[in-house]
Amino acid sequence: MNKFPAPGGYKTVPEDALAVDATMEGETLQGPEEPCQMPGTFGLEQLKLTETAPYEYLRLDRSRMEIRLLTLEPGFGSDVIRCTLKHAFLDVTPTPLYETTSYVCGPPIFKSTILLHGREVQTMSTSEAALRRMRLQDKPRTIWIDSICIDQNDTDERGHQVGMMYQIYSETFRNLIYLGLYDDTIADVIVAMEAIMQEIARETRDYADFQKLLFHSNDFDRFSKTPLSNPANCPTFLRLVDNPWFSRLWVVQEVSLALTNVCHYGDFEVSLTDVVRSARWLHHKCFQMPRC
Repeated sequence: MNKFPAPGGYKTVPEDALAVDATMEGETLQGPEEPCQMPGTFGLEQLKLTETAPYEYLRLDRSRMEIRLLTLEPGFGSDVIRCTLKHAFLDVTPTPLYETTSYVCGPPIFKSTILLHGREVQTMSTSEAALRRMRLQDKPRTIWIDSICIDQNDTDERGHQVGMMYQIYSETFRNLIYLGLYDDTIADVIVAMEAIMQEIARETRDYADFQKLLFHSNDFDRFSKTPLSNPANCPTFLRLVDNPWFSRLWVVQEVSLALTNVCHYGDFEVSLTDVVRSARWLHHKCFQMPRC
């Protein structure tokens, strides 16, 4: 991945220590492990086994709120994605610790290879890219990702798991939003967003007056009579929200249910709350920016 310093308070990889919480000893993972888990490290001998047998999923108990969670093994750069699956129940206390993912699936004809329990598995290229971005360099990470945690060849299971999306996303402690790979516009976008956030803080007393300033008591929008401090920040920031992820209808459910949402765009990660606040602020100033 491209490495460069992030402006202001926005972080680049690796993730913060909260990512370790999903792999803590004592987490509630009540179900069985998936088959074909290979002992030891993933070496050449295990890679040879991938040529002989496809990966087979263990069935989920549909009378329970059972899901599969993926353990994403540490790695770096172009290292092959290595992971395992374990069954877990959401109808127990405490519920298991895990993070969910949210991303644009992309054309299903584009496939990439990962190692699942030491066996080569074909998955969508966008899923592999999301896993590669979320992978930590020095520790495993426990996540739920639909394209792998659900047996895509089992239509009944797919329907059953879709019916559990409310529980899956409401029980996660963090939702990881994958917006795509690095490109040369990202740094400018983040700088513009940071400038907008600083302006919001100045004009709303560090967000204390944010809602009162943007909305009338009857919930109608208020519009500013003063322009954005730097109008060039508007079209620059809009490159971010022009990302295809923001046009997906079902992301509303995913992000509204999750406790926290973090957007990953190239090496940068930013709070979805900050993205939404910045976009809402531009709407508040829109009559002062005819081309925005």
